[in-house]
Amino acid sequence: MGNDNKCTNFALLLPIFLQPKMKKIAFIVSSLIGQKKKILTDINTHFSNLPGYSYQIMETQRAKHAPELARQAFLEGYACIIAVGGDGTLNEVVNGVLLGAGVFNHLPDLVNQPLRTANLPNAVFEQLKKCVIGVYPAGSGNDFSRTAQVLRSAEHLKQLIENNKQALVDVGIGLFTPLAAAETACRAFINATDVGMGGSATFFLAQMKSKSWLSPTLQYAKAIVQTFLTYQKQEVAFTGENFSWQGKMMSLVMANGKYFGSGLGIAPYADLSDGQLSAVVLGNVSLWHYLSYLPKLRRCEVINNPQVRYFNDECISVQSLGQPLYMQMDGELVGTTPVQVGIMKQCLPMLVAV
Repeated sequence: MGNDNKCTNFALLLPIFLQPKMKKIAFIVSSLIGQKKKILTDINTHFSNLPGYSYQIMETQRAKHAPELARQAFLEGYACIIAVGGDGTLNEVVNGVLLGAGVFNHLPDLVNQPLRTANLPNAVFEQLKKCVIGVYPAGSGNDFSRTAQVLRSAEHLKQLIENNKQALVDVGIGLFTPLAAAETACRAFINATDVGMGGSATFFLAQMKSKSWLSPTLQYAKAIVQTFLTYQKQEVAFTGENFSWQGKMMSLVMANGKYFGSGLGIAPYADLSDGQLSAVVLGNVSLWHYLSYLPKLRRCEVINNPQVRYFNDECISVQSLGQPLYMQMDGELVGTTPVQVGIMKQCLPMLVAV
């Protein structure tokens, strides 16, 4: 009789053992987003009944909390980590995942030339492929989502997950001189990085955001104009494998996505998965020329000007021959020149609609 009871109990438990394990989704929500209550309601409405998945909302409590949460979720085996915020939040989530996978443990110092991310151990890339990254574009810029064509909608994200709409995308890595000794000298970017005027504009923009009634697009336009009026173009030398240049430069953009600056299509040749940095050199361009090009930039069209050059490369070294130049990554000021930038090819699974 005792054995019969044991068999019966095992038979009752057998269906539980045979059930597929629930996949976990982490929504890392920036506490700074607008309409947060509405966005959380949207997420709860559409993800409370997603078959085979459970989810958890993780809201940031302080500055630089998002990378910690993303690293924790990655190490705990979450199948999908979704950044709820703008390009800065997505950048922090990507950096947290790369930190969890040990990417930064294998990168060279800034003095080693050049930055060849292809030399990273295969085990690192295999670790990264265990988790899919997504974005709910709820920030001020949302430029990466423009290239990936991801909508501000939990229903849209749910459809991407259900239909397995993902791609292995490239991730940029930058080595630079940190702004303070205690800060990191290495960071990843998923959308774009800029050396020169873009970093200065980011500084003006950070001062403006907390007290401006302007839209994000107009805030960025105002920051650019302010920067033009104060920025002194400096002699810069940069070297890549396909293209080298020296001269007075306004900005060097190295992009993975097509857009930056709240909808400016600065890199029309960019592709998220082509294993190349899409670089754009803005030389001795005047404020008048820049303003006249805005309509084309909004349409992500090529600018025909001898002071604007386009090229693709895998690793680029930048040296200012005058004062150090600011560097921004995905809208965040991170450091100054000298700089090295490389690309990790098709290393990160991401939810995309293209």
